[in-house]
Amino acid sequence: MTSGQTIITEPALSRDHSERMFAAFGADIAVDPQTFTVTVTGPPTAWPVGDCAWGY
Repeated sequence: MTSGQTIITEPALSRDHSERMFAAFGADIAVDPQTFTVTVTGPPTAWPVGDCAWGY
């Protein structure tokens, strides 16, 4: 990830496994089902391994 926004546009909505994982690790992520875009807003700050919501 980078500072600012990263926007991904898909041709159609897909499964959201990655979006859920990034959110669980603390990423600021938004999905717009009308425009098929996924937006990740930086700065890149994620939880260290072992501190995620699942406890891994």
